[in-house]
Amino acid sequence: MLYHYYCMKDGKEYDPNGIRTDQGQMTEAETVEPLAKTYAVSPDFAMPERGQQAAPYHLPELQPDPLGGDVLEYGFCLPSDALMAITRENGTSPSVLLSMLVGEAVLRVHPDADAPIVANIPMSDRRMLGCDETFKNCSSRAVLPVRGTPLDVLPFAGRAMQLRGALKQQMMPDLCRSIYNMLGGIYRKRMEEAADYREEIKKPAGIFTICHDTFYTDYIGSFHKTAYSDRITDVRFLCKPSAGNTLQMNVIEHGGQFRIALLACNNVSAIADALEQEMKDRGLIVRRTSVRRFSLPRASWREGMEEI
Repeated sequence: MLYHYYCMKDGKEYDPNGIRTDQGQMTEAETVEPLAKTYAVSPDFAMPERGQQAAPYHLPELQPDPLGGDVLEYGFCLPSDALMAITRENGTSPSVLLSMLVGEAVLRVHPDADAPIVANIPMSDRRMLGCDETFKNCSSRAVLPVRGTPLDVLPFAGRAMQLRGALKQQMMPDLCRSIYNMLGGIYRKRMEEAADYREEIKKPAGIFTICHDTFYTDYIGSFHKTAYSDRITDVRFLCKPSAGNTLQMNVIEHGGQFRIALLACNNVSAIADALEQEMKDRGLIVRRTSVRRFSLPRASWREGMEEI
C-alpha cells in the first residue's frame, strides 16, 4: 500500500526492491506449510528437561475488558543511538533490556509482587526452519522471568547478560525443529483422521497451554530500506492484548527512533509513568505521546463469533 501511495503522491515509479505488487504471483516458497515438513536435527541433540514454571505475577490493574473491547495506548519515543548504547553497555539486546525496564516499572508500582514477573517475547521461526518466505503461521515465543527469580541478587547488567543467554537458548535451531517435528506429526495425523475440518480445529491442541504472563514484548527492528523510507514519519502497530487481560508492549525501530507503545484494555497509567521514570533514571531522553484509545471492530467481531 505504501509503495503505491508514494508512487502516486510523488509522481514517480519507485524501485519495488522486493515489494510484492499486483503484477506478480505468489511463489511456492510463500505458500509452504511449516507443519507439513519434517526437519533434520543434529544427532546429538537432546531436548532440555522442562521444569515446572511458577505461575507468573498478574497485574491487578488488568480486569477482563472493562473498556468494552477498546484499547488504551501509552506511547514513548527514544533515540535509537542512545537506547542501543545502553543496550551494549549491559551486554544484552533491545527486547531483553526493554522487558527488564517494564519489570522494574512493575516493581515500582507493586513492590509486594508475590510471583515472578514474566515477559513473553514472540519470535518468528521461519529462518530456523528454512521457510523464510512463507506467509503461514510460523512463530513461537520465549519466556523470560525478568524479576522474582534467583537472578535478582545480580546487578542490572549481570541480569541483562544472563537473560540474553536464556533468550538465545530458546532460539536454538535444533530445539525449534524438534518442536515442529512433534507438532507436525500430531497436526498431520489429526488432519488425516478429521471427519469435519471445522469441528477439528475447534479442539484444543493438547500440547501447550498458553499462559498469559505478566506482559508481552513484541519487537520489530529497523525496517528494510526503500527509496521512500525517509518519507514515512510514523509507524504504529495496533493490536488487542491477548484475551484483553494482559499488557502488551510493542516496540518498533524506525527513522532513528524506538517507538514504544504499552497497550492494555485497562488503565495502566501508573505502569506507564513508572516505565518513563525507569528510562529517565538511566539517562534516556524520553518523549511521551498522548494517550490514545482505539477499537478493533474485526477482532471484536471474531471473538463474538467464537462465543456463538
